[in-house]
Amino acid sequence: MALIPRFTTGPGINSLTGAKFEGTNINATLDTSVLVSPSPYSLKLTQGAAGAQAQTNTITAVSEIYGHFYFQKTLTAAAINELLILYQATNVSCSLRLLISAPNADKIGIYDGTGAQVGIVGIGLSHDTWYRIEIRTVAATTYGSSGDGRIHVKVYDAAASLLAELDTGATLNNVRTCSRIQYTNGTKDNNTDYYFAHMIWCDTTGGEMDGWIGDSRVTHHTIDGIGTYNDGVDTEEERENSANITYATEGGVGT
Repeated sequence: MALIPRFTTGPGINSLTGAKFEGTNINATLDTSVLVSPSPYSLKLTQGAAGAQAQTNTITAVSEIYGHFYFQKTLTAAAINELLILYQATNVSCSLRLLISAPNADKIGIYDGTGAQVGIVGIGLSHDTWYRIEIRTVAATTYGSSGDGRIHVKVYDAAASLLAELDTGATLNNVRTCSRIQYTNGTKDNNTDYYFAHMIWCDTTGGEMDGWIGDSRVTHHTIDGIGTYNDGVDTEEERENSANITYATEGGVGT
C-alpha cells in the first residue's frame, strides 16, 4: 500500500494561507517559541470566546487516510474541547472529531460523523508536553448502514514510545470520506492554548510513504517534477502546472 501525501500544512512552509491552508483562520498564528525540532514554527491556536481554528483547502474526498501531528496544550482542559475535525467537503458533514475531556482526565475522546462517542484513548495528556498523535480513518462503504467504517488513534510521547491507542475495528456505520482537515481549539476552554507541529496526512493512492507515518518531521521542501504528489490542487491541469513539491522529513517524505 503506497501513500500520497496530502494536507501537510503551514508550519513546514511558514504560511497560514496559500496552497495548504485555505485562509479561514481564527486566532491562529505561527509560533517560534514552542517547537518540535527541526521546524522553526508551530501552529498556535489561542483560545478565546470565539474559539480558534486553521483548516486546510478542500481536495477530492478520499476514503482512507493516515495522518499524524505533534500536539501540546498549555493547561489542563476545563471541559470538553475539540482539537481536530476531519470533514467531508463542507464544515457540516464530518467524519471524525477528536476532543480532550476534563471529565475523562484529559484523555482524547473519539467521535464519529453523527457526534457519537466511539471510544476514548486511555492516556491523559499533560500540559506543556509534546505528544505525537497518529490517526487512520476508513470511510464506511455505505454511510450510516454498512458497518465497516474504522477509526484508529495512537498517542506517542515525544521520544516515540507508544502510550495508548484505540482501534474501533471495521465496525462503524458513520465514518465519512475526508476532504478537509480543521485544527481547532473549541469555545469551552477560554484559557488553554493549543500547539500543532509537523502535520502530515496521506491517502492510499500512490507515493512513497507506507502505512502509519511514524516519527516523520517536515524539514524543508524541494521542487522535483510533476505527477506524483497532490500539493493541494485537484484538476489535472492544475497539477501539471504546479511543481511536484516534496518535503524532506526525518523518517519519511511529506508534502
